[in-house]
Formats: sequence, structure tokens, C-alpha cells
Amino acid sequence: MSLQGVEAERSAAGLSGATASAGWVFRFVLLGLGAAALALPFAYAISTVLKPAAEALSVPIHWLPSRFLWANFLLPFQQTNYGRYFFNSFLVGVSVVILNLITVPWPDTASASCATRAVIFSSWWSWPRS
Repeated sequence: MSLQGVEAERSAAGLSGATASAGWVFRFVLLGLGAAALALPFAYAISTVLKPAAEALSVPIHWLPSRFLWANFLLPFQQTNYGRYFFNSFLVGVSVVILNLITVPWPDTASASCATRAVIFSSWWSWPRS
């Protein structure tokens, strides 16, 4: 569509250039506020990780720590067996992927090679729908 066509549609709809640009500004402001609302918990989580324990639980909330404790990132690995936890997660994830690769293609090929696929799914299609 040409630029004249767009301008003709805007004028037919009663939208002037100022109204259209105000709409764009409103959209960007609304999207910016939404993005800030979604980013706020992540910023607070990162700020809390870097605080001393007493300061992290203090009321009212202090956004910036009095001193940055980078060692807080190492404490979970030193106090618990995180290596085992990561290995268990890796083992479960790999097992699920392998089992899906083995089991998922079989029903698909069976239904694709069947002469009448409707026979396989006939009971599913006959269920009452709400």
C-alpha cells in the first residue's frame, strides 16, 4: 500500500497525525511500564543475592547493598552437594529426551501408514463436546 493510501485511510477513520503519534507514544509508555514491572523482581533478586543476610531480610527494603558480597554466589556450592543435584537434573533431562525420541515417532508412523486414519481416531471424534 502506498503512503497516500495510508494517509487516506487515516483521514477516513478520523485519525490525524497528532492522534496517531499520541497513540504510538501511549503504546510505548504502556510497554515500558510493563517491561519495568516484569524486570523489577529480577532486579530485586540480584540485589538481594549480593547483600549480607541481615540486610536481605531487613524491613524496609534496601535496594542497594551496603557492601557487595560476591561470595554469596559460592555459598550454595560449598554448603550443599550441588554437583550431585546438577548431575541428577542432567540425567533426568537426557533420559526424557531419549525416551521421547524412541517412543514418540512410533504412534505417528503407525497412524500415517494406516489406510484409514479415521479408524484410529474414531472414538476420540465421537466423544461429546462441551
